[in-house]
Amino acid sequence: MKSKIFFFSRDRDYLEKLPEIIKNDRRKIGYVTLNKTHSYVQSVLKSEHFENEVYFLDGIARTFYSSNEDNNCEFINPENLMQFLERIVKILKNGYNLIIIDSISDLYVHHPGPSIKNMLQDLFSMNDINGEIIALCYLENKDKIQNILNLFNSSETKV
Repeated sequence: MKSKIFFFSRDRDYLEKLPEIIKNDRRKIGYVTLNKTHSYVQSVLKSEHFENEVYFLDGIARTFYSSNEDNNCEFINPENLMQFLERIVKILKNGYNLIIIDSISDLYVHHPGPSIKNMLQDLFSMNDINGEIIALCYLENKDKIQNILNLFNSSETKV
């Protein structure tokens, strides 16, 4: 499975750069959000005229308010790494073959040890699933995730 990591400055809303990252890719997207609610991400993507079909795994909304499932979103507990991995695999198998993890450093808040590295290794080694993982990370958090950077096929800084 292909994988990339993009680093962003906090000075800009990186979601505005998402269409540039995706370019003209029309694949269905599984968006795993751990630092902004899916409704916020959805509104920004809509304002940027983002046309891809997006299914959300929201790991933050229930921290702030009670919310109900909807057709394009499932609420997850990022502290349950097995559930996290299972849901990503499920949406990959359902044809959402571009997965965006926003953000990988926020996942580290819940799993500071080697478990996240093991989870990514398991995910990236799934040869029977066709897909690509794009992880987003703030530039100032790059040091926090040094032990997983070598797992990604490429990295790029977007300021």
